[in-house]
Amino acid sequence: MLRTIFIILCTLSLTSMISGCASKKTEAENEEELFRISQDLIAKEKYHLAVLRQELFEKKFPFSPYAEKNQIDLMFSLYKNGEKTEAVILADRFIRLHPDHKQVAYAWYVKALATYDLSRSNRSFLTGKDISLRDSTQAKQAFDYFRIYLENFPEHQYASDARLKQLDIRNRLALYDVKVAQYYFERSAWVAAINRANK
Repeated sequence: MLRTIFIILCTLSLTSMISGCASKKTEAENEEELFRISQDLIAKEKYHLAVLRQELFEKKFPFSPYAEKNQIDLMFSLYKNGEKTEAVILADRFIRLHPDHKQVAYAWYVKALATYDLSRSNRSFLTGKDISLRDSTQAKQAFDYFRIYLENFPEHQYASDARLKQLDIRNRLALYDVKVAQYYFERSAWVAAINRANK
C-alpha cells in the first residue's frame, strides 16, 4: 500500500516537473516568436500591427534580453504609424531609463524628429495652412531637442538631417516674428512691433 502511494506521488511529481519545463520552453519560444513577428511586420511596413505586437511584448516580457531593442523598434513603429506624441513619450522614457545605452542617440533623434513633425502638422482654425503663423512653442522645443542631440552625438548617422531641420525651424521662427511684428504694425502698436522686430 505504502509502496503504491509512493509510486503515485513520484509519478505526479515527475509529471509536474515535466509540464513546468515545457511551459518555460513554450514561454521562451513565445518570447522569441513575438519579437520575430514584430520585426517581420516592420520589414513589411505594417506599422500599426507592429505597434500592437511590440506593446504586447513590452507587457509580457519586460525583462527579456530583447526588451530594450523592442522599445527602440516600438519608438520607430509609433513614429511611422503617425503616433508622434506617443513616440516622443516613449523616447523620453527610454532616455531617462537608459542614458548610457548604445541606442540613446537614436532615441534623442526620434524625440526631436517627432516633435518637429508635430510643430509642422498642428493646425488651428485661425492659422490654417500657413505654418509660420502657428504657435512656436513646439518648434522651439524641437530645436532644443535637436541641439542636445547634436551636442552629444555630432557624428551620429542622422546628424546632417538634424542640422537641416534646425535650419528650417530657425527660418520658421524668424518668419513668425516678422508676421507678429507686421500684425502689431498694422494696428499701430509701434512699441510692440519694434520689440518683436528686434527679437
